[in-house]
Amino acid sequence: MPKNDPTDTPDGHLPWIDPLKAGETDAYLQFKFHDQTPCGLRIRNGVADFVDEAEGGAAIEPIATLMMDGEAWHRLYVDPSDLSDLFSSGKVAIEGDIEKSKELLSLFDSFKV
Repeated sequence: MPKNDPTDTPDGHLPWIDPLKAGETDAYLQFKFHDQTPCGLRIRNGVADFVDEAEGGAAIEPIATLMMDGEAWHRLYVDPSDLSDLFSSGKVAIEGDIEKSKELLSLFDSFKV
């Protein structure tokens, strides 16, 4: 498996979402890595659940689809606020609402030290 392979992130190792900030958010943010089946995060009731599109999807339309490679995923996973930089540099392409994507990612803790 290549370094920073997005499929190497286990479901149980998702970043922490702040349930108070998430409030009554009900949204789905989809991720696409090259030619792989999309996956994503369904955020509702203060919880973020991993969604595997191959297993039926999130049952709602994504607010956006973020397309990237494993390296960009790693940066986004470690610090969700990096989305603007990754988008500006062309490392992440976005179909959908970029502002809503940034808002949803701001609900997650950063692993910056």
